[in-house]
Amino acid sequence: MIRNKDNVIEIEVNAEKLYYTVIGKYLDLKKLINKLKSSSNKKYIISKLLIPISNTVCDEYIIPVNIEYVQCSILCVCNKREEKTMYCLLCVDENNNKKTIKFPEIQLKENSEPEKLILNDMEKTFYNVPDQVKSTLQLVDITGPNSDILVYCSKISNK
Repeated sequence: MIRNKDNVIEIEVNAEKLYYTVIGKYLDLKKLINKLKSSSNKKYIISKLLIPISNTVCDEYIIPVNIEYVQCSILCVCNKREEKTMYCLLCVDENNNKKTIKFPEIQLKENSEPEKLILNDMEKTFYNVPDQVKSTLQLVDITGPNSDILVYCSKISNK
């Protein structure tokens, strides 16, 4: 923690990675998934945000321990009316015949700008990322059981 000349406290976070997701109504997320680029090797699923991820997937998937922490942080973005109807995007990683379910993840490098990294990742993955997704991107939390993880979220909905 550093106090600068304007008496503002700056807190330095040494996060190594970040997770992000898009939350919204099921049909809006389905439309976003339909915009996946054919060259993208990422697979996505839609999950109810209110239900713990471990209860929504079958035994064939591995769930990293920090994913439930991230989900709790993202749930805080919703108001009481929304929380029962909101869904989120999860990424499926396949490695050595093991499937891992997690939020899209980006490894951070020193002096990187997380928002730019997320938007670049989205633009590599999806055709026509909706402006609403870009404009609502925000840091939600810094969490993690063993190290700092930045948690970002965007909201999409057709009103």
